[in-house]
Amino acid sequence: MYSRIVSVEVFNFMVYNHAVISFDEENIINIKGYNSGGKSTMLKAIAVCLTNMYPKAQTKFIRHGEKYFRIVVKFEDGVSIVRDKYITGQSLYEIYKDDKCEFTTKEGGKLTKVDAVPDIISNYLGLCVVSTGCLNYQVRQDPLWLIETTGSENYNSLNEILRTEEISRAGAMLNSDKNKLNSEITGIEASLQETRFSLKEISGYSAELLQELEKREALCKSLVAKYNKVASIYDTAYQLTTIEDIPDVSLIDDRRYNNILSVSKTIDDVDNTPFLPEISLVDDNRFVKLSGILETVKNLSEVRKPCPVIDAVDVSADKRIVGISSTLDELRSVMHDIKALDTEEKSVKAKLTSIVEKAREKGIKFVQCDNCGTYIEVGV
Repeated sequence: MYSRIVSVEVFNFMVYNHAVISFDEENIINIKGYNSGGKSTMLKAIAVCLTNMYPKAQTKFIRHGEKYFRIVVKFEDGVSIVRDKYITGQSLYEIYKDDKCEFTTKEGGKLTKVDAVPDIISNYLGLCVVSTGCLNYQVRQDPLWLIETTGSENYNSLNEILRTEEISRAGAMLNSDKNKLNSEITGIEASLQETRFSLKEISGYSAELLQELEKREALCKSLVAKYNKVASIYDTAYQLTTIEDIPDVSLIDDRRYNNILSVSKTIDDVDNTPFLPEISLVDDNRFVKLSGILETVKNLSEVRKPCPVIDAVDVSADKRIVGISSTLDELRSVMHDIKALDTEEKSVKAKLTSIVEKAREKGIKFVQCDNCGTYIEVGV
């Protein structure tokens, strides 16, 4: 028996921001009120939640300015069905039992697109969905089922509800199994009848005859066993006669065999030898330097003679020599600078002479001073 609805609660659904309606313990649920009071809205909310009615228009039921609506239908047995619809088209179905979530359409904690009522909810509600719609929810605009619906719609609906085609196929399969079973029973009965006739025929035989028959049967079995042994011996003898003579084989020097065994053992030892790890190349220059250092250390360790005593040396002469050397270095630097100046002077004089010659070619005359060597322009 299905549980009774005790309350319907909506959030952001059409004209309602938040509304709850509850029903008393009577079996008849009656919703009444003034026109445009929201009766049809609540019925529509129940249809959307429980039967997924108006699937293409559900996003339009979201209250203006909101991102989703929620419908919660509670039942008398403590079960609550929650239905959410978001403006993005995603949906949510959940079942709660005594405020504990028993089922959700979320996958990995994320919302999904739900195209139909999940089977667990459909089975709980006992929905009867046919090609013309859901028979559990009817409005006055819907044609009366089996009265105003067409013959093909009625046939398809009844077929979906009553499963007439499945029942017909099941009946045919049942008749086939029944006929097969009757055929097997007839065969068994015929076999039993034959057994009864056989028992009647042997009922007149004496015990002595049965004992004699048993002896004959044992003798036949022993003869069969002996025949099998003779046949086996015959097969063995025939196989021996067909075996070709073994050719003569000359003696083999066992020393070569021992040598081969030794080589084989060596190969096995080599195969079992673990591979040496690969070593990167070493710079032999460093190795040579290290060898030289080690040789030097070795030579130093072998030197055991004490260092000779050196007399004190007068360093004053060294200081004078160092001063003379420093002076010579300064003179050398000065001579180098003088030589560079002479070279530069010669270059400047050559340039000046060239300029004067070019000026004379242009009619400009210069006179050189004997004291300082300066050129003075002379007017013509």
